[in-house]
Amino acid sequence: VLAPRNLWPEPFSRMPPAVRLDKMARKSILLLHLTLNAAPTVLACTSIAVGKDASATGHPIVTHSDDSGPHTTDVRFIRVPRKKWLAGSQRPLYYWAPGYPRVVSSVLSPEYAGVQGQRETVPIGHIPQVGETWAYWDTDYGIQNERGLSIGES
Repeated sequence: VLAPRNLWPEPFSRMPPAVRLDKMARKSILLLHLTLNAAPTVLACTSIAVGKDASATGHPIVTHSDDSGPHTTDVRFIRVPRKKWLAGSQRPLYYWAPGYPRVVSSVLSPEYAGVQGQRETVPIGHIPQVGETWAYWDTDYGIQNERGLSIGES
């Protein structure tokens, strides 16, 4: 039978009794150490949703962290207005750059128009546009439309 390996360096076992940590405290410190050392290498987003019956105000709550890794995140919170489109209209599709600006397009929203000499992003393709689109709030992806429908990714 193999004895469990001692995870603590020898100086810990030679500490005076008043300074020694109990087994649970040592495990907690080890877990904290491993977690903090792993944190810089983790690239992950987190979404949290709270239903109306679980919130103190009776309103649903949605939140999201956008962990962009080595890139600077474009943190603009853009209102894309409701719009009616002509029959046969095409919706441009864009490559969203990882940093700022993620896209420059006055077609999507006046708030996405270029500033300080920024050029319009060239579409990578087009798809048929529906006759009417709801207004929505946009960050790196659509968050919530004017009807309260929300989406997130994790």
